[in-house]
Amino acid sequence: MNIGILGAGITGSQSAVSAKKLGYNVYLSDTKNRKDISKSILDVLEKNGIELELGKNSLDFFADCERIILSPGIPENDFIKLLKSKGKEMISDIDFAYEHIKNAKWIGITGTNGKTTTTALLGEIFKTEYKTFIGGNIGESPTKAIGENFEIFIIEMSSYQLDISKKVRFDSSLILNITEDHLNRYNTMDNYIHSKLKILKLTKSTCFINSDNGILKTIQGENVIKFGLKHTEDQKVIYNKKDKILSINGESISVNELTLIGIHNIYNIMGASFLALDEGITNKNIFHILRTFKPLPHRIELVKEVNGMKIYNDSKSTTPDSTYFALKAFENKRVFLILGGSDEKHSDFTILDHILKSDNIFTYIVGKGADYILKQLNGKNILGPMTIEKSIQLVFEKGEKDDILLFSPGCPSFDRFKNYKERGEFFKKIINER
Repeated sequence: MNIGILGAGITGSQSAVSAKKLGYNVYLSDTKNRKDISKSILDVLEKNGIELELGKNSLDFFADCERIILSPGIPENDFIKLLKSKGKEMISDIDFAYEHIKNAKWIGITGTNGKTTTTALLGEIFKTEYKTFIGGNIGESPTKAIGENFEIFIIEMSSYQLDISKKVRFDSSLILNITEDHLNRYNTMDNYIHSKLKILKLTKSTCFINSDNGILKTIQGENVIKFGLKHTEDQKVIYNKKDKILSINGESISVNELTLIGIHNIYNIMGASFLALDEGITNKNIFHILRTFKPLPHRIELVKEVNGMKIYNDSKSTTPDSTYFALKAFENKRVFLILGGSDEKHSDFTILDHILKSDNIFTYIVGKGADYILKQLNGKNILGPMTIEKSIQLVFEKGEKDDILLFSPGCPSFDRFKNYKERGEFFKKIINER
C-alpha cells in the first residue's frame, strides 16, 4: 500500500510516521529545501524510512500513490489540481485517522475565534470521565493516536481542515462564531462562510450553533441546536448577564468563579457545556474544570502587575473581532491597547472604531499594517505608527494603578515574527525585563 503526503510540518510528519507504522509505503513531498525544515522533523522522517522529496513537488514522485494526505496549510494550487486531474484522491489527516480508529466518538469544534480555548476546555472536561485525545488545529494530528484506544476525540477544525476533509463524521459538533478572516485565501466572505459551515455536513448528530453571532443566527438544519445569551427557555445552559450567573442543568456558578474572563469566553463555556452534557458528562465534573481550567498562553494571558497596572498578552488575536472581545472583557477599566501587525488579511478595522472612541481607551498602532489600520480609525486617543517597544514605553509613562495594558494585535504576526507565539513571547520578555 502506498500513500503520499504533501507538507513536512507537524501534521505531515505525524501522519507519515503513523501511516508507516500501519504498513504503508509513505512518500512525503515539500517545496521547502532541507535547510528550511525542522531538523527534529527530518530526523524522525528519515529514522522511520519515509521517502522524501524536498525543494519541489513532482507528479512522478506520487506516481504509485492513489491517495494523498494534504496538510491544511497548503492552499489549492496548480500542483494539487494536477494531482486531482490524474485521479489522485486528496484527504486530510483527520480523514485518515478517522478511517483507522474504531469504537471512538468524535467531536468537532470550529469558529473564527475561541475554538482553541474551547477545544482545550472541553478536552479537560471529558478527561474527567473518558480517555480523551485533544488535537487537530490545536496542535497534534489525530493520526498520532492511531492504535491508542482513546474513547473520545476532541478535534479543533480550522476552515483549511474543513476544506480538505471528506471522510470524518463527528458525533456532535460546535460552531462558535463566524466573522471576517482569511480573505487573502478565500477572496470572498461567502467562500469563507461556506468552508466553516461544512462541519454541518460532517456531523452525524447534533451541531450546536451560537445564534447570537450575526452570520450564524439564520442557519437552520435538522441537526442544529442553537444557544446564546438570548435563548433562555428550555435550555440546559443559560447565562444571566445582569447577575453574571451561569446556570447548567439548573445548577449555578458565578462568573467570579470562572478562570476564563470576557463575554466571548462565556460563549466558549456555553458551547463546551452543551457538548459535554450531550455526551452525559456530570455537572460536578463540568463545574470542577470551569473553576480550575488554566487559560492558554497568548489568549488574554495575565503577564504581570506593575505598580497596580495589570498587563495582558493577547497575541493570539489575529482579527479585529478578537480584539473587540478582548476590549469588552475590560469595559469598566481604563485600557491602553497595543494594536497592529502585518496587513495581508486586509481586515476591516472599522468594527473597532466605535469602541476605540471611548475616553477610557488609548490605542497605539504598531507593525507593517499600521498605516492601513490608521486610515480606518477616527478615535481621538490613537497614536502611530510605532514599534511594539516604543508603545510599551509610552504606556508605562502614562499608565497608573488599576489601568490595563492590553497587547491584542488584531493582525497576523508575519511582518516581524514567524507566528503569534513568538510575538507573544517577545512581548512578555520586554514586560518582564522592566
